[in-house]
Amino acid sequence: MYSPDDTITAGSAPSLVPGQAGRTILRISGPKTFDIFKSQIFKLNTSNFNIDKQGIYPFRIHLPDGVWADGQAYCFVGPASYTGQNLVELHIP
Repeated sequence: MYSPDDTITAGSAPSLVPGQAGRTILRISGPKTFDIFKSQIFKLNTSNFNIDKQGIYPFRIHLPDGVWADGQAYCFVGPASYTGQNLVELHIP
């Protein structure tokens, strides 16, 4: 059974219009949000990385076949977030 205290992810991809840039947004919300973000997404200087306030953090995600994408992570510390829990929005163009 699911609990409101589970850590969840939700993806959002707007419809792509020819000639306009697209953006994918992935939201992570719940008690393990920052652990997941630091261990799986943000791999640059993780030993010095500490989220103790809201902020925007750049990151690079590596995909198969040598493909990578730079993005921005919008970090919100609960309860000052949309969900009331820790929340990270990954914006990847």
